[in-house]
Amino acid sequence: MTHCRYAYVFVERKFNGDPEADAVDSLSMLTDIAPVLLPSRQASNLLSITAVIEDIVQRILSSPISAPRVLLLSLIQDTAKLMKSNIYVLRALSHCHRLCEIAIQQATEQKFSRQQISMFKMIQKKLYFLAVWWHEQTDDVSTELSEQLLAEYERLLHENESPSEAPSNRFVKAEPKIEVLDGLPSV
Repeated sequence: MTHCRYAYVFVERKFNGDPEADAVDSLSMLTDIAPVLLPSRQASNLLSITAVIEDIVQRILSSPISAPRVLLLSLIQDTAKLMKSNIYVLRALSHCHRLCEIAIQQATEQKFSRQQISMFKMIQKKLYFLAVWWHEQTDDVSTELSEQLLAEYERLLHENESPSEAPSNRFVKAEPKIEVLDGLPSV
């Protein structure tokens, strides 16, 4: 779930709070960061917040999306704030679901292939499933995830401030490895 929430926050920030303006690109960016939303992907086996954050950052830095490290860190904090309450998470999932509707409409108008439109519809169904599943979670789950994210944010912040340590290689920009399938980039 952290992948999805971080991706949502990133896309909102990247498109200045208006991802609907180019819903197809926004949805593509969302799935680049959170491939768990793609129909063919299973849930990741990343077992700690640290592993999830490292995976997210590597996905962003190894894609054409890219972003400054300071932004990536601030988005961890924003994601933690979003995760504080179930209602915030549900609203974000609902917004992503709506983004899929708009992407489907835009893709249809732009004569995208049936395969791509079908993929958008499957992503929309997955988002609906996640919203139903999250609705059954208690606020304690949200609070715990939020606290873990804030702790990871603080750890990374202090790691970067330490003058005795060399910069971490985890956040070095890698060469993009992009495969284009019917116009949608996938990592």
